[in-house]
Amino acid sequence: MKIAAYLSRKDILRMNLYLLPRMRANWIFLAVIWILFVATEIYQIGIPKNVSLALLCLLCSIVGAILVTSGLLLLGILMTILHPLTSDVIGNHEYEITEQGFLERDKSAETLSFWPGIKAIILAGPYIYVRMNALMFAIIPRHSFATEHEFENYYQTLIQHWRTTSA
Repeated sequence: MKIAAYLSRKDILRMNLYLLPRMRANWIFLAVIWILFVATEIYQIGIPKNVSLALLCLLCSIVGAILVTSGLLLLGILMTILHPLTSDVIGNHEYEITEQGFLERDKSAETLSFWPGIKAIILAGPYIYVRMNALMFAIIPRHSFATEHEFENYYQTLIQHWRTTSA
């Protein structure tokens, strides 16, 4: 089963925004930044003398950590979208479901991901995300299909092949 898809910068942006709160690494980064903020506050003003001051210290540090983490992640997304190398990701792609695995072709590469090696297949609104590893995804937009039924059928076929050959 084969599908041709066109990926735009909007598709890349939406995938990154979808993944932002779902990636474990982002939460670990937030926790590290928060610990650094708390340690810096304790170093600068000392250990808080009462509970309300301690809670204020924790609240300010978590707000600061969230702002720093969000800013850095959004900057990373912006750089990804605007970077010239992204031009290999943007454009025409061909996806094919085979007995061996999930085949992706674009203007610069052809990649076969064997079914047991695929980590997840996610249906998220108008997209199907095929997760090969922590950093590599195939994005299959709904607008690549003539009907909603074709989109759903492609997703069900993907899931069926993945589950039966990965079990």
